[in-house]
Amino acid sequence: MAQAAYAYEISPQRRVREVERPPLRALPGRKQDVKKGSLVVHLARTSLVTGACCFVMVVAIGLTSIGLSNATVKTLINTEVVSQSIIEARSVGLTLEVQHSFATNPARIQDEAIALGMGPAVKTATLEATPVLTPEILEAITQASIEDTDEGLDLDDSSAKALGNE
Repeated sequence: MAQAAYAYEISPQRRVREVERPPLRALPGRKQDVKKGSLVVHLARTSLVTGACCFVMVVAIGLTSIGLSNATVKTLINTEVVSQSIIEARSVGLTLEVQHSFATNPARIQDEAIALGMGPAVKTATLEATPVLTPEILEAITQASIEDTDEGLDLDDSSAKALGNE
């Protein structure tokens, strides 16, 4: 089987028709500016770039404004929260102050002591604080305390024997 090869020549129906151009000729007069069209392109490009820059600036200013508004609102909310906590702390402080003054009232303490069957102290002793308690100092304090107890209370013989004093 033989294959037929295509002809190298294009058939006359398929030939590309060459367009006849008018001959080039020089016109008398001034030289024309060939770059006139590029001026329009340059102005259009400059206008487009300027417009894009302005758009970007407006968007940046808008986003900055939104960000600042958001930060301001958050700061105001935090300020309100802190103000509320200050008000609550003041009211708690006032309540604690009233409770403290009630708890430390000498008249109330005396009434409570009497209700518990306690009486006023017969004799009080003031001890000076020493930085180190040596055994000698501790023994002297204990002895003084025992002597003060014996003098202030009326102990019968059985109580004195139970305490070791006679």
